Amino acid sequence: MTGDKKELASTLPRHDDASKLADQFSDFFEQKVLRIRERFTESDAYVVESETNSHSLSDFEPMTEESVRELVQSMKTKSCDLDPIPTSLLKLCLDDVILSLTCLINQSLTSGEFPTVFKQAILRPLLKKAGLDINDLSNYRPVSNISFASKLCEKAIFTQLNNYLIHFDLYSKFQSA
Repeated sequence: MTGDKKELASTLPRHDDASKLADQFSDFFEQKVLRIRERFTESDAYVVESETNSHSLSDFEPMTEESVRELVQSMKTKSCDLDPIPTSLLKLCLDDVILSLTCLINQSLTSGEFPTVFKQAILRPLLKKAGLDINDLSNYRPVSNISFASKLCEKAIFTQLNNYLIHFDLYSKFQSA
């Protein structure tokens, strides 16, 4: 094993039934999250005292077709199995779908709800590094692949939230990771 990303991504434990292996990974990752959550209590929360802020972000601004177009064009042309059409094709016919994409994003922004279909992901186990025992599930980390439309909506939300935080100087001076 050379340890390159494609090789690590295609390395899975030995198995006879892919469906059973998928269930084993699903159970393992779910239990891992539950164990982590159990270690924390509300009293573990670290509270930073700060000045009261008179600015509040109560609503997102609707996106224009042009701003959505700029977001789409700025994004990598990666596709996911959840995408109804390849991202490269979507970018080629952007003029024909820009209104629908803009309406979809604005519906999410105005309702304050992230569409359920955007919460779906394809989870792929990735070996943490070459040389680890491929049959030990703890040597894998979950990687989520989400649809292009989901990434687009997330980026629209991030852009507005980030601009708000910068404008009102609300980023913590101790911000990390």
